[in-house]
Amino acid sequence: MQDDDAMSDVADVEQRDYDAAMTMQDVEEVERQYTDPTAGMSRRVTMMSLTRSREEHIQAFAENPDVIQTMLDQVEAYRNELDMFTEFAAAAHERLRIAAAEYARRVDEDDAR
Repeated sequence: MQDDDAMSDVADVEQRDYDAAMTMQDVEEVERQYTDPTAGMSRRVTMMSLTRSREEHIQAFAENPDVIQTMLDQVEAYRNELDMFTEFAAAAHERLRIAAAEYARRVDEDDAR
């Protein structure tokens, strides 16, 4: 029964083919955007907001109510950016895992010959 399960796993891996998801130009564009000095604004606002107490935030909002929405927008932008990179990392990990499993299967097959 174990051999049947192993064969099923091999068949699953073989069926999970994929093409390139990004071009090098896409990667360079993401890198360019991510390394732009202004791109870190949402990260800095997020980190800065963690250094303030509730009362400090309330006082800052009292002094400038427009800052509330700006800060919320910046923190949300940072969360969205992190979500995107988390998705990139998860996809890359899965793709490498699939390719590594197929590589191991081929090596085992060659060794068996």
